[in-house]
Amino acid sequence: MQEQNFTRLVLVGNPNSGKTTLFNKLTGLNYKVANYPGVTVELKSGFIDFQDSESALHKFKLVDLPGIYSLTGISEDEVISTKKIFSLNKNDLILNVIDSTSIERSLYLTLELIDSGLNVVVLLNMLDEASRQGIEIYKELLSKNLSSVPVIGIIGKTGFGLDAVKNQAIKFKKSFSAKEFTPIKWVPSDLEEKLFELGHALNDSLTAPLHPTFIGLKYLSDPISLFKEIDHSEQIDSLSSEIKDLFRLQNIDCETFEATTRYQRVSKIVSSSCSFGEGEELGMADLIDTLSVDRFWGWVIFLLIVWGIFQAIFSWSQIPMSFIDAQFENLGQIISPFFETPLLKSLVLDGILAGVGGVLIFIPQIAILFFFISLLEESGYLSRAAFILDCIMRVVGLQGRSFIPLLSSFACAIPGILSTRTIPSKGDRIATIMIAPLMSCSARLPVYTLIISAFIPSDSLFGFISLQGLVLFLLYFFGVLIAGAVAFVFKKTLLKNEPAMFVMEIPPL
Repeated sequence: MQEQNFTRLVLVGNPNSGKTTLFNKLTGLNYKVANYPGVTVELKSGFIDFQDSESALHKFKLVDLPGIYSLTGISEDEVISTKKIFSLNKNDLILNVIDSTSIERSLYLTLELIDSGLNVVVLLNMLDEASRQGIEIYKELLSKNLSSVPVIGIIGKTGFGLDAVKNQAIKFKKSFSAKEFTPIKWVPSDLEEKLFELGHALNDSLTAPLHPTFIGLKYLSDPISLFKEIDHSEQIDSLSSEIKDLFRLQNIDCETFEATTRYQRVSKIVSSSCSFGEGEELGMADLIDTLSVDRFWGWVIFLLIVWGIFQAIFSWSQIPMSFIDAQFENLGQIISPFFETPLLKSLVLDGILAGVGGVLIFIPQIAILFFFISLLEESGYLSRAAFILDCIMRVVGLQGRSFIPLLSSFACAIPGILSTRTIPSKGDRIATIMIAPLMSCSARLPVYTLIISAFIPSDSLFGFISLQGLVLFLLYFFGVLIAGAVAFVFKKTLLKNEPAMFVMEIPPL
């Protein structure tokens, strides 16, 4: 069936707000999710059928966009999301996923989406976590303050509230009617009239039916990122100059007016729609969370974690590796009498069997490495590690955001390179891409293990530090050191640019 027969549901929200978890729940797919921002760096889509009360099926196309904080793109993934939103149709529905524990930060994007004139439904995700923190959100009041758009409470990981989401999507599809643009009340009337005229001229070059006043404001605040492909006619230039003069006459900064006013609106909405009580008492997880970003203890915890991982790779893997080796040896003894020809016997036993066994014996070590990387992702520790490592990354000209792609490259450089799209600075992004293959990926681990096992004795230092694990740690450490030196050279020569500001969300631990 052709795509135009489907109503599109587009998941939009801040990074780490639970969009991909919700996407997987609704579609039954299994895209990667993790407890740190920036996991989704490209568009994901899937087709779903919702059944109404009369057992009729309604077909939808669900699209998951990379996380953004506003409709002013900076990094590559933010530009992808914003351009996709700016190309939506009148019969598309935006599902704005909000992290209920950070509602004040999330509502800035929500107000932008509503002011854009597109169809929006607000999904308050992580209600269980918000309740644990003593946050109560009054959905009816919030809906009223958000121009009466529907507000639905959900818990993406458990599926709570998804039936209400499906019913709302079906209701929208059945009763869809194109809405007319009304004046944006928080913009002075004389300015609104001119901004509407400017936006109408700009809309001729855009495919989406966006509110002209909204487009005019976006153009004045950021004419480069989103409108660089638009032909600047004399009418657009003349209207821009006239509007800027009107702003100056009223002592208003046209570049910051939209953002300042929106933040003021967010504060009023939150104060009238939410209550913040006392959450649960701080527990061990909260104490570890505080220590993990401490200037001293943060480094102690980070080094202990890294050292523990490499110790475990050798220590924990010995039993399963010995088991695999013994099974292949037993198999060789069992099948050996069936081969009378020495050449064929050598081919099977010393070639095929020994070759396969020599590869499979390293699976436990690779599995342990992937287990710990997954554990760091799911726990939310990666963002904290990026925070404390920012000062070290600055020495070689990068920023803390480069840490997560580089850590991913220890598993495989390809997804590590893909995840660099979340780095806003182009110079930092290219430098990170160039050094990502220098990280020792999991394919090199068997080689390291073979060399270490052959030349390093299986002794212990101080009774608890494996010498082989220590050597493996040093191999990885010097690889990182060389990669840092290469990044430093690149940033001082070919990729020289101004240091980028490091801003990253710290998710719950």
